[in-house]
Amino acid sequence: MQLVNQKKPSDQEELEPVLYAALVDSMCQNFWPMMFGTICTFAAALMTLVKTGNEALWPCVVLIIGIGTARAFQMRKHERRTTVLSYEEARAFEPRYAIGCISYAAIVGIWSFITIYGSDDAIAHMIVVVVTVGYTAGGAARNYGRPWLPQLHILFACAPLALALALHGGFYYIALALFLGLFFLAPVLPFISPLIEFHLLGWRQNRLHFGELPFVKGFQVRFDAFVDIQIFSARIDKDLIYFGSLVRL
Repeated sequence: MQLVNQKKPSDQEELEPVLYAALVDSMCQNFWPMMFGTICTFAAALMTLVKTGNEALWPCVVLIIGIGTARAFQMRKHERRTTVLSYEEARAFEPRYAIGCISYAAIVGIWSFITIYGSDDAIAHMIVVVVTVGYTAGGAARNYGRPWLPQLHILFACAPLALALALHGGFYYIALALFLGLFFLAPVLPFISPLIEFHLLGWRQNRLHFGELPFVKGFQVRFDAFVDIQIFSARIDKDLIYFGSLVRL
């Protein structure tokens, strides 16, 4: 069996325009998950406000529902497009999406810091840790196509959480802060690059077999769905192009 093109692309290589546009587009097809996530985070923030009585949390509660709702409807507007996202449109859209994404992560981080550092309520602390970790995991899954966004998610949401736990003191709080640091900085970030590489290989291979992405009834076929076709393509391609990279991943 002959394996070809096993060289790993440099991180400095610019994505092909069609790939870049598809990656940006894949981040913005999650209206309902984003809306429900915002409502749940808002409810959790309101619960910590009532439980701790810390009025400094009011701005966080308002901003969580405000920014989260604005991001959800930004996604809804994007989902209703009737044309394929072009490279130029993707370049213009990504910074606007990133501003909302980072702003929301920062508000979640501030909320977690104020709640833990400003009170001794164990239930409120538990709520904050669960919601912040869950939000970060969901954000990383949604935005894996642009690896720098999950990295900033972790920086703005989980770093304040870990810092608050460490400053709160106590053996278990400090241990949890260390666990969070190791969990997010060790396994998550190195995983993102191989994941996106896997999807890019699948995309390129499918373009060889099936051409450009279809656009049916105003809905662009999800970018990540082509991974399944990539596996099928690897089986029917007698030269098994990129199969070495698939095995390595």
